[in-house]
Amino acid sequence: MAAESYGDLGFSEKKLSDDQYQIIFSGNAKTDTTTVKDYALLHAANLTIEKGYKWFEIIQSNTDVETKEVKKVVPDTTANPTVTSSCGVLGCTITSASTYQGGAVVSERVADKINATLMIKMGNEKPANPNKVFDAKQLASNLSN
Repeated sequence: MAAESYGDLGFSEKKLSDDQYQIIFSGNAKTDTTTVKDYALLHAANLTIEKGYKWFEIIQSNTDVETKEVKKVVPDTTANPTVTSSCGVLGCTITSASTYQGGAVVSERVADKINATLMIKMGNEKPANPNKVFDAKQLASNLSN
């Protein structure tokens, strides 16, 4: 899914030169970090194929988590439940009641957006170090399954 604008949820790319691109995949808080990284790699592979190249090398990568502050009210204290029983001609009744004695507002930071950023260099000729490059077609096939 393409992002509506650069850096929004989904993938976006920025051309740096004819064979170099910056790719960002941004997921929401429900997307785990591994999935975000895989989608960035998949887009790099697809872009490499689309531009007519065979392989790409990751020159730089970064993954960061943007957080937001969430406030919630939690019970501060609750008194022990009061249990009473009373018996009469028709039987016994047992009553249980808890007394709420207040609450506290607490803040916590939670994940809001996860970004995987890749700077890639694409090529067709034999790479200087084959151990540092990804075969675009093979990677796209593996990550699409």
